[in-house]
Amino acid sequence: MKVYFFFVFFILSSQLLKADLICDGKSWQNEVFKIEKFKSSKTQICYVNVVPKKFTNLKYRSFHFSSLGKLLVFNSFGEGPTATSTAAKVYHFFPFSNQIDFSVEDEQIEIIFNQDHFFYFDKSTGEFSKKNNFDFTLDSMIEPSNQGGLHIKSYNKMYLDSGFAMGKDPSAVINKEVILYLEDKVCKLKAGQIFNSEGLLTLNEHEFKSFINDICKLN
Repeated sequence: MKVYFFFVFFILSSQLLKADLICDGKSWQNEVFKIEKFKSSKTQICYVNVVPKKFTNLKYRSFHFSSLGKLLVFNSFGEGPTATSTAAKVYHFFPFSNQIDFSVEDEQIEIIFNQDHFFYFDKSTGEFSKKNNFDFTLDSMIEPSNQGGLHIKSYNKMYLDSGFAMGKDPSAVINKEVILYLEDKVCKLKAGQIFNSEGLLTLNEHEFKSFINDICKLN
């Protein structure tokens, strides 16, 4: 588990933006997976992680939600160096918000973040649920060729696809193309225009809106 903890800790705890919110730690688990909500003592940012409990040879996929609107799909391909045995697929959802929580329902786990974004996981299996109200594909195979496994095909709110990268947050690859979607509008950017070399957003909410309106002409 050393690869998993190092990689996730690096990405999550290095975020520099601050979030002032109540984040009471809570968790729920069954025999298959565990979901936990916690606040980083370093950044005061709240996270909800959905992590499998049963896997072999360090081969698994987990989901990590941030109160700043980030979804990181972590893939571990087995033993080996972080750069070649782990990868991440990353999305950001807007508008900015400090809200994140999860609830356990009869048949599913509901994750709520960024005010009105909802994501669902099957309660019995821990898998990303088909009940999610947007068009996506999720490859059950855990291998680099499917680039993280989760691909959002359409969504009715603004979101940013930072893509996929081995051993790091793809947002940190400053020359990498990232794509902002808003309904039928698409805006292609370079990661370095809005992220720094650690994959951290360099703009606050006001600056981000101004930049996007100017560059992408979304209005």
